[in-house]
Amino acid sequence: MIEFSNFQDKKHCCFNLQSSLYKRYIKYFLENENDSMDVSDIRTNWHIENSWIKKTTQDGDNKAEKLEVCLTVMRKSTTLAVELTLPVLISALILLIAPFFGKFKQQIQVKMFALLLQFMSFQFMAEKTPQLGFGDTIPKIYIFYAFTIGMTVISLIATVIIAAMSRIKRKVPPAHRYTLLASVLNANLCCGSEDEPVTDGTSTKDATADWVQIHSALNNITSTVTMIVYVIGAIIIAF
Repeated sequence: MIEFSNFQDKKHCCFNLQSSLYKRYIKYFLENENDSMDVSDIRTNWHIENSWIKKTTQDGDNKAEKLEVCLTVMRKSTTLAVELTLPVLISALILLIAPFFGKFKQQIQVKMFALLLQFMSFQFMAEKTPQLGFGDTIPKIYIFYAFTIGMTVISLIATVIIAAMSRIKRKVPPAHRYTLLASVLNANLCCGSEDEPVTDGTSTKDATADWVQIHSALNNITSTVTMIVYVIGAIIIAF
């Protein structure tokens, strides 16, 4: 069984020593009668958590003895940790840098690619999950995957909605204070930006350009808040 909480590979095995030809003629003698077993001389990269050995009978025959030896060992699985965390970390990085790709269209495409990579990574992790699950405990890697996918979906939906709103033709220009605020935000947040429509001095096209910049600023604010929330949430989950 693989322990996903700390990426440890835990195994429990038992085996029997018995004779099938001379069942009643072979006797076993234990140095310690308390079922304990000395494993101090065993050289292995596995950590032996528990071990015991006991003498029992074969198939209810009191004169036929057998030895039952059981071990519980654990090993740190660094390779598994890399396999499970690296894909989602890459997709999380793509999510964080998506706003810097420029226009709404590019941002949506990058976030959809990040979401696809996250689903593929989650499917890979699900294949390694025990069929009976983990009981009452939820590994941190599962919480991190769910949190990353959730934040990606929220960010993608927000960008799609703002992009759709920016395509609406408006004849009424926005309030001047909103235009100034959008210009300040777009100049300082250093995230995505939209090309201003070509204007010929008419009020309709000038208003469209102003509304596009306002929606671009709104998307920059949403992306910044998403990045801050994701980083804080990832730190809380990790520690």
